[in-house]
Amino acid sequence: MVIPESVESFEETLFHLSRQTIAHQMEIVIILADRKSINEKDLLYKSFFDIQMIEVGEMSSIARAKATGMRLAKSPLVVMTEDHSYPEPGWAEALVAAHRRPFAAVGPQLQNANPDSMVSWADFYIAYGEWVDHCAPIFTRHLPGHNSCYKRQILLDYGDQLERLLEAESILHWDLKQKGHELLLETAAKTHHLNFSYWHVWIPVQFHSGRIFAATRAHSWNLGKRLLFSIASPLLPVIRLRRIYHHVRRGQSLQFFLKLVPTLAAGLIFDAFGQLTGCLFGEGDSPDKAANYEFNRVRYIRRPIVEKDAK
Repeated sequence: MVIPESVESFEETLFHLSRQTIAHQMEIVIILADRKSINEKDLLYKSFFDIQMIEVGEMSSIARAKATGMRLAKSPLVVMTEDHSYPEPGWAEALVAAHRRPFAAVGPQLQNANPDSMVSWADFYIAYGEWVDHCAPIFTRHLPGHNSCYKRQILLDYGDQLERLLEAESILHWDLKQKGHELLLETAAKTHHLNFSYWHVWIPVQFHSGRIFAATRAHSWNLGKRLLFSIASPLLPVIRLRRIYHHVRRGQSLQFFLKLVPTLAAGLIFDAFGQLTGCLFGEGDSPDKAANYEFNRVRYIRRPIVEKDAK
């Protein structure tokens, strides 16, 4: 759990973690800039097996902070959490049960926590559409970023490469697949994800996310491959929209998809522009700008649907 600012932003997530059926077996690893900003009494400490707080000072890289937590964790399984993703009580138990089989990573099925706008739905399906509305567990080539559970030793084997791969987890997942590992979407593990619902925030996020992803993906590409990708990048919105159609239709009507298309198209165009920029010029300051929106997301939504009293 990376907390660059105040622990208050993670209170909702901590509440849902404390309600896990195996909370008493869970170690909460908190990476924070200043330990003085947190009070153990406010962390529902008795609900968990242990809470480990790691002070790292000013966070120049969120991915580096995550890697630090993974290296210092004691459990053989590690899962990243977000201040805007609220797992159901059986989430952790289902992830652990799935990891009794030889999977390198297991991801949860996601649900939209604030389905009150087309921007929220577009944000949700662009980021997580592949892992929505499945009836049974499936083998997959990548899993929900920031929400999946890994066998810790497999991540540690990446050494210094881990931080770079955590910038865009799909790249990590594809590499795991190339190394012969299996990934599973466990539909018994469910979490409710809070999505952006304001245009003026969501559009920049699409650009910065696309830039980070492409920069990480193109890290080892030669100039020719970068140029080829750049030439083909205008096709990305069309290719991705076609895929998203199938994701939406698993649980929604054709009428809903058609209503969502204009918003999806806008987001995908800015994502493609970000990918073009990242491929040619690297990630730039996009990780810092994206992080500003990533944390305390409740500031950038109309209203959260999953509340403590609702559970």
